[in-house]
Amino acid sequence: MSSFEAGEIKLEEHAAEVTADQVRSLYLNAPIANAATLLGVVLLGPILLIQEDTQLPYISWGVVMLVAAFLRMLIVFAFHKTKPPVIEMPRWANYYLIATFVLGCSWASIGYFVLPFSDLESDLFSMMILLGVMAAALPLLSMVKWALCLYLLPCVLMIISYFLTVYSMENMAKSFVFVVFYGLLVLSSFRLHNTFRESLTLIYQKKDLIKSLKQEHEMLEDLNRGLRQEVEVRKQTQRELEKNRELMSEEIKNKKQELRLFKQN
Repeated sequence: MSSFEAGEIKLEEHAAEVTADQVRSLYLNAPIANAATLLGVVLLGPILLIQEDTQLPYISWGVVMLVAAFLRMLIVFAFHKTKPPVIEMPRWANYYLIATFVLGCSWASIGYFVLPFSDLESDLFSMMILLGVMAAALPLLSMVKWALCLYLLPCVLMIISYFLTVYSMENMAKSFVFVVFYGLLVLSSFRLHNTFRESLTLIYQKKDLIKSLKQEHEMLEDLNRGLRQEVEVRKQTQRELEKNRELMSEEIKNKKQELRLFKQN
């Protein structure tokens, strides 16, 4: 079996453990993701609250965002309390994906709660905040492959539909830019996901290698111990042989003296 084939087998052997580690990292990053969500909502406040037409829509949208973020944190608390085994990690990953998609839809709902009532300057500022949220989500959601895609898709569709409500070449170009930006983020997320997975797999392979080396070291120690015991036994046997040889030589010498005395008599 080639080393490449052996490496693939090890990847398969550790696939469940690697997935479990990725899901744990996803849940560990959840508080940071929620903090970023709340920060984005707060940043939109100053420019939207000063306009009378957007105060109530902004508050309504903010409530929707807080509820969505709270629901995701409930799932996070349940995960840490349950401490699921490795075999249940894919199910908990799906729970997080659903919560993330709901939160993404909540972000996209700004297009229905706020943007129709705000001016162009406020709309552009809101778009900039959404772009920042999309970019910031990249390292936080890339642990699970489709998390970022589900999170950003509602926002991208909302932004494109917003630009296309008034048909113009400029708006078509803006929509195309957002599609390209979304595609690049998703591709970057996939690459980052694969990088994380390969790194975790290498860690497990390193642990296997260390374990194998320890086992081989213990086997060599046992072998050396056996050899030392065998050498000691041989030395003891050699000493006993030398002792017996000396005794036999002494006995032969005594017999010769007895025989000589017997002949003299």
